[in-house]
Amino acid sequence: MKQSDAKYLIVLVVTIVLTFLAFGCSSLLVSWDTSSSLTTIQEEPHSYNIGDQGPSGGLVFYDKGNYQEEWRYLEAAPQGWAGALYDPKAQWGAYPFNLQGKTLGNEIGSGLQNSRHIVNYNIHVEENRETYEQLPEAERMFSESHDGSVAAKVALNATINGFDDYFLPSQEELEIMRNTLYKNDVGSFQADMYWSSSMSNDRSGTAMNFWNGATIASYTNTSYYVRPIRKF
Repeated sequence: MKQSDAKYLIVLVVTIVLTFLAFGCSSLLVSWDTSSSLTTIQEEPHSYNIGDQGPSGGLVFYDKGNYQEEWRYLEAAPQGWAGALYDPKAQWGAYPFNLQGKTLGNEIGSGLQNSRHIVNYNIHVEENRETYEQLPEAERMFSESHDGSVAAKVALNATINGFDDYFLPSQEELEIMRNTLYKNDVGSFQADMYWSSSMSNDRSGTAMNFWNGATIASYTNTSYYVRPIRKF
């Protein structure tokens, strides 16, 4: 082989090697960029339609459209959640005219906080029952017909398929549950009165007649059906 041919061959080989290395490095950079960008991709949460089975086996009845304050959907407890065919009954609790400075909301999203306020208030009343019994009847937080049951406590104590974040719905949450589930013959509700965690006045809680949709103020020593809900 001539010396000039050998030099040409060396130059050609070097050129090919450099081209390969340049292409390989570029590919590696592309591959690295691609893989690193994948690490920032987050899997979209599962989406639900109204009437779908929720994570705890209940029924989804409300979708606010996006996740805010760590929740998007409301789920009603399934039929038989309390171990019986029908929903259990309970009283609303002590008269709410002295909720220790707490207020109860009617709006969507207020049911959980309402339920906690109601339960804490009833614990306070029971712990101080002897003191309150000395008050004139008009000033007492309870009457002789109060049996100690508290609808919000029944809801908060519910554990369904491992989920223990249930609560008593607010007035608007209860209304939506009726309109989306009961009116479509879904959920095995009773055509009767259900308690909400909202209050109407200082001696009455807010209940709803599922048969006709009427919202009424009812004395808190009345027993009505309870169907817990949860948000997720």
